[in-house]
Formats: sequence, C-alpha cells, structure tokens
Amino acid sequence: MDIVYDSHLLDRLKERNIPEEWPREIIAQADIHYHDKMTGNYVALKRISFKGKERYVAVVYTIAGSRVKAITAHPLQENQKESRVKSGRWIEVGSDR
Repeated sequence: MDIVYDSHLLDRLKERNIPEEWPREIIAQADIHYHDKMTGNYVALKRISFKGKERYVAVVYTIAGSRVKAITAHPLQENQKESRVKSGRWIEVGSDR
C-alpha cells in the first residue's frame, strides 16, 4: 500500500507537533477504521500517548486504487469517537477497505 501525504497534512503535523511518521503508522496499524458518511473519506484511529494523555489520534485519508492519500491528522477530544459513531456519521470499515 502506497501512502502519500497531502500538503495540508504536512502543515497540520507541524502545527500540532505530531511526529511525521505517525500518519503512516496509524493507517497501517489502526485500532479501527471508519468511513465518514459526511465527507466520504476514511478515518483511521489509534490510541497513542500524546502530550501526556492517552487518546485517539485520527488520520483522515482517501483511497484510489492501491494509493492512500493522508489528508489530515488530529487528536480526538474525549467522547468524540463515540459521538460520531452513535450519530451514524462514522461507519466501521471491515476487511474490505
């Protein structure tokens, strides 16, 4: 799987002090993947110790053939994952992604 970084992602990594290798690692080793019904994008989540707190870090990405384009990354606020799943916005992706 070829993972490329969007320029927006690179800006956000610097802005949020997220290590540059994390998006690739999070997509490849995510705890869970979702399809975002609102945007049509995918979201990979992984629990990571970030700025002294254990939290989910999300990487938003698209898929075109065998190419994955990472668009942005950000730590989730408490209950943000549960809220988006409960509302139906995020649908868990199976092994067919």
